[in-house]
Amino acid sequence: LMFGGGCDSFNMLTPHTCTPEEGKDDLFEQYLEVRQSVALQKHTLHQIPANNQVCDVFGIHPNLPVLAELYNEGSALFFANTGVLDDYADETNYKVKSVTNLFAHNTMQRATKRLDPYKEIRGTGVLGRMNDVLTRNGFQTSTISTSSASIALVGQPGLSSDQSIISQDGIDEFNPVDEDQKISQEDMFSNIHALNNSTQVDSGFFGETWSSKLIKSLVTNSDLYDLLETTQTNVTFPTSKLGRQLEVVARMMKAHKDRGVDRDMFYVSIGGFDTHSDVEENLVKRFTEVNSAIDAFTEEMKMNLLWNDTTLMQHSDFARTLIPNGGEGTDHAWGGNYFMMGGSVDGMRILGKYPEHLTEGSPNRLGRGRMVPTTSWDMVWNGIAEWFGVTGEDLNEVCPNRDSFSTNDLFTSDELYK
Repeated sequence: LMFGGGCDSFNMLTPHTCTPEEGKDDLFEQYLEVRQSVALQKHTLHQIPANNQVCDVFGIHPNLPVLAELYNEGSALFFANTGVLDDYADETNYKVKSVTNLFAHNTMQRATKRLDPYKEIRGTGVLGRMNDVLTRNGFQTSTISTSSASIALVGQPGLSSDQSIISQDGIDEFNPVDEDQKISQEDMFSNIHALNNSTQVDSGFFGETWSSKLIKSLVTNSDLYDLLETTQTNVTFPTSKLGRQLEVVARMMKAHKDRGVDRDMFYVSIGGFDTHSDVEENLVKRFTEVNSAIDAFTEEMKMNLLWNDTTLMQHSDFARTLIPNGGEGTDHAWGGNYFMMGGSVDGMRILGKYPEHLTEGSPNRLGRGRMVPTTSWDMVWNGIAEWFGVTGEDLNEVCPNRDSFSTNDLFTSDELYK
């Protein structure tokens, strides 16, 4: 689940009740100081407990009550101060330790999806490489985007199936029957197949490839249309963009046996997080949409007995500056806080290390409160991939940069799941 634009996640997960070090301000007081006019007030936050962090209690944004409920029931957790990290770095050496161009939407979001900073498996994404490994090991897999083609789902050519793109509104029927129709759907299929199945000695490679792709796409479109027409949800999903996307995901998951699939990977996204102005007003709108969508999705998964087989991992380009700008907004930053949920997730925990200090001069703090991440996406995906069925040396294919980090810092499936 991609929060496009760079989510201000230090207002998604905030300090609440913290025991200050001697001579230091309470972390919530530091939060109020640095966040200034965009700070959330303590009484508005949903409280969640945490162990082994700087605070005993943290706060979740007031418009994400479902996330707080899932956390407190033990099926959601957070990764603190996490992000694109090519190697261990801090405020003194991050420039020489980073090959990724930092703080830009295109480079940071692409790096999040690819998770291959040194281009060891060029042109692929983390989910696409996981699809390659699982296919090679005998799993029946699929990769589906509900917005547009995503690099996250791209594997190596010929190793696994290509990603399918299904609109948030579902699948349009090809050549649907209507009263003005000149040729039947069946005859149209037959004619297209005949025109594109006439291989000659001098047939061009590109023409042959185009014809093959066209026929395959029409067959897939027909199959998916029929499947979605006969597969409906038990829960009424919201009509928002994210709600419609997650409804498509839920319907495809419900029909996984009919599709002959035992491992599905989906990419869904919601935009509007590039909050250079009016950050809190925009977060209220975005988080309200997220809250209602994940509420319907989790209820549907539970009703279909699929919740224990589901992991939803939220990402974003980057977090945003702790110090606001003059327009009540915040600007591009780096390390942030992210949630993961699912029935098998060992939740009610904040993993990684939430910053112990937020004011100027604090460790891992750059200008205007840009935090250098202390947890990398490689560490996170290592454990998710293990849970999904990737083992041994295959983990190096899914996470080519995992060797840049200590094995003690790579999450395992046992650490992330019950």
